[in-house]
Amino acid sequence: MADSTLLAKTYVPEFTARVMRMYLRAAVDAIRFKEGHIRSFDGDRVMGIFIGPRRRNNAVEAALHINWAVSEVINPQLEKHLKNSKTTWSLSHRVGIDDGKTLIVRGGARDNSDLISIGTAPNVAAKLSGIRKEPGTITITDRVYSRLNQKNKLMGEKPVWKNAVDRQVGPHTIKTYSTSGWRKP
Repeated sequence: MADSTLLAKTYVPEFTARVMRMYLRAAVDAIRFKEGHIRSFDGDRVMGIFIGPRRRNNAVEAALHINWAVSEVINPQLEKHLKNSKTTWSLSHRVGIDDGKTLIVRGGARDNSDLISIGTAPNVAAKLSGIRKEPGTITITDRVYSRLNQKNKLMGEKPVWKNAVDRQVGPHTIKTYSTSGWRKP
């Protein structure tokens, strides 16, 4: 979720909490619906992992469902709620998806620990989800794109993903694709 700090600065804490809960609930539901597992929350972010032979397609389908929820459910509710307000705000977000081996360990201290994801894939995915001021709400790596089925590469006859962009993500140079497409669950 983008601009949650501005949201919290502009509106009362209860409204901010409701918006964040709506977004996180939509994301969790989409991830679980597509057989993903929730591994951690970080403020306004949720990390889901997908395993098995359909993991890339399931992750992309979950992201398309999240986009649908933001576009067709959450933002219309926000617009309706804020229509008599002097301020406006709409939810924006980005989902980052990468694929690769990841080690998940419990870290911390007794009674105060959480799961930690170690590996290139979770690191790259988190950095991709933080991209701002670029078109698209989902950004995937070539490792994901190259394994997508046709259903997730096209919307009808039109390509879903914009042309590949080479980008530096930490020490990695990777090829990424982005879209703002959505699909109703």
